[in-house]
Amino acid sequence: MTIARALAEILAGHAARALPAARAAWSDPMRAEVDAIDNDLDALTWASGCLIATYGERMSSMKSIALAPLAATAGFIVFVFGGYILSGGPMHIIAEAVPTLSLTVVLGALAVTGILSSNGGPGVFASLAQAFRGRRYHTADYEGQAATLVAVLSGKEAVTRTDAAARLIADAKLLTYRPGADDAPVDAFQVGELLQDRIDAVVTAEWRGVRVLELLARSILWISAIAFVLGLTKIMSVVDQYSQGILGNMFAHAMVAPLLGVFLGAGLVHPLARRLAASITDDTNMYTMIRAAVLARLSGVDAATAVRVACGGLPADLALHD
Repeated sequence: MTIARALAEILAGHAARALPAARAAWSDPMRAEVDAIDNDLDALTWASGCLIATYGERMSSMKSIALAPLAATAGFIVFVFGGYILSGGPMHIIAEAVPTLSLTVVLGALAVTGILSSNGGPGVFASLAQAFRGRRYHTADYEGQAATLVAVLSGKEAVTRTDAAARLIADAKLLTYRPGADDAPVDAFQVGELLQDRIDAVVTAEWRGVRVLELLARSILWISAIAFVLGLTKIMSVVDQYSQGILGNMFAHAMVAPLLGVFLGAGLVHPLARRLAASITDDTNMYTMIRAAVLARLSGVDAATAVRVACGGLPADLALHD
């Protein structure tokens, strides 16, 4: 086997494994096409194209990550500092200003956000941690939850976990379980409304983390603007005491503040807030699935069929196999 053929097989294998769940059906044709191509270089070209296509699909399917603001801000930073360096600008000015201004902007923004969002719920660091983690529930969680739902709706299992989905299942069991044959029939519409109220309460509480991060992003921008104004005020107060070179260095120091604010606020924290918002939207699928399974069970079908029908409404990347 030539090096080109071996590399083609490695790339094709990696591309097949890296495909998002919605494109899993592409994996076997990718490998089969590499095996069918006789020319080793052509096979390597095909495998490289498969790898590029795979990562293109992964990027397009990553709706939990807001990349556009980060990419745009990174481009802006590269444009500004690239032009600065190419024009002969000394980097030591920026290197001297960044540590002090970073502490001023970040600590000031954290303080402001902590004060303005101190009325309960997730704080700044909890919201940041959740944004980095992304969605709470993945395909394996849906598979486990589906099995739990079947057992609970069949009356064979109690709910022991304490996460939001488990609490929703426990609520559903309390609303639908009838220990005796003489009990009044359950009103499915009322149960659906009560479960939806539970879902809305959970989602509303989770969305507070998004608002905290958006407040942090705005605070970073405002604190950086204040730092720039204070730096400019200092320059104006001593403008008649120093040479143009020294004043130019001081102005360059002050200009680092707004650039830092744009990078941290608009380019980092705001995309994290959007990522958290998308994650919450994704996790709502779990709650919706539970509600749909309960209502299907109340319509008279058996527990397994009710859960299977509820899972049928999940997005393609969370589709469960029978």
